Amino acid sequence: MLTSATTTERIATTTLRDHSQLSIREYITHKAREYGVSVELALYVAAHESNFRHDTVGDLNIVCRNRRSPHYGKAVYARGVYQFTRCYYPHVSDADAFDPVKNIELALPLLANKSTCLSQFTTCRWYYYGKPN
Repeated sequence: MLTSATTTERIATTTLRDHSQLSIREYITHKAREYGVSVELALYVAAHESNFRHDTVGDLNIVCRNRRSPHYGKAVYARGVYQFTRCYYPHVSDADAFDPVKNIELALPLLANKSTCLSQFTTCRWYYYGKPN
């Protein structure tokens, strides 16, 4: 019988090898259950942040307004499946942000806590309260 870690490792190496949108969805579904996150929420946020693409770069026109960030006042952009920025996540390297496994595993604990989810992801606010017109 496979342990949970072995199962996760197998899924990560076999389904994410091609970084396809389907394999990323499968991995999010598996990991969301593991982290106790609503699968619907995890998929919704990933779909709206990056359309399940690990190589997505977004928010190219934002300036960091987080005074505690080493990137305060600088242009920053969002990266990967869950669109991490250097402004709020200076510890997340490009390599980790664009790696779907690492990106997903960084995001799911944030999604697990509703108040953190709401404060960190605009798309969480859309999920819970509706997308503004």
